[in-house]
Amino acid sequence: MVMRGEERQVIVLRPGDHGAGREIVLTQDDVRQVQLAKGAIASGVIMLLHVAGLAPDDLDELMLAGGFGNYISIASALRIGLIPPVSPAKVRYVGNAASLGAQLCLVSEAERAHAAEVARAIEHVSLAAHPDFEQIFVDAMNFPAR
Repeated sequence: MVMRGEERQVIVLRPGDHGAGREIVLTQDDVRQVQLAKGAIASGVIMLLHVAGLAPDDLDELMLAGGFGNYISIASALRIGLIPPVSPAKVRYVGNAASLGAQLCLVSEAERAHAAEVARAIEHVSLAAHPDFEQIFVDAMNFPAR
């Protein structure tokens, strides 16, 4: 750890280490941003499970979509509590699911009909309006003990 002005920084990599072209540091602000993002994602998943009356063990599959889903380590996501505690074998990357779904709807009437059916069955859940959301969000920002 080094002090740079008023800020403490943890040096993660020095120039040349593992191909790093420059020093890579971790700051308190970096940790806070990860906590906020983790809290938002994890609390959303926790609330959806709660509203659906499900436990993580009830999930057959957990799909990670988008660029974020493609670049996160499943083991790390489980370790920090970003995703619910499920078997890593249940977690699947699905890439840019929104784009793929739109493409399928453009080229297939059957897929378009299926998408319309799914859209009609969707129930909007206002997570932030739920009385337990604030506490769940605060709790979800914490990192689990190792």
